[in-house]
Amino acid sequence: QAEGASLEEGQFVPWETFREFDMSLGQDEVHIRARYEQTSDLRVTYQGVTAHIGASHWQFVGHTSMLRQFVPLDMDRPMGQVRVLDQSVNDGGHLRLMTSRPLTMNMSNTLVPIPAPDSGKKTKQKTPGLKKRVLEFPPLKRGLLFIYDWIFRRYYGR
Repeated sequence: QAEGASLEEGQFVPWETFREFDMSLGQDEVHIRARYEQTSDLRVTYQGVTAHIGASHWQFVGHTSMLRQFVPLDMDRPMGQVRVLDQSVNDGGHLRLMTSRPLTMNMSNTLVPIPAPDSGKKTKQKTPGLKKRVLEFPPLKRGLLFIYDWIFRRYYGR
């Protein structure tokens, strides 16, 4: 341990932050809550800067000079291998640190806002707005998905 550094163990990531990230990955809130309650975090403070030890792949920082040794990443498909960088950094003997508070929001493939925690109250189902109804119009949706697929194939050679 470096002189002047302090290490703490506890639950430092607020439930709302933990929940929001896991919900954006499509996980079930009951399972998220169970995992959260079993999670313990490590936090280090050095020279007035606080960071969490271990990091979600989307919320860590590193010096460009260190990260350059791991790029380009060897991935055979663009999605589904999001932990390749995490594993490369770990295998390189480096410690991933996460900022003490979120600086980004993981949007993943989320098209709609993440629902608020269940309060137990039943809410009235809203009618989709005009924009959503237009975008969900089958011929338009098929056309947009065709264009998306075409672009994807151009970039990733599939």
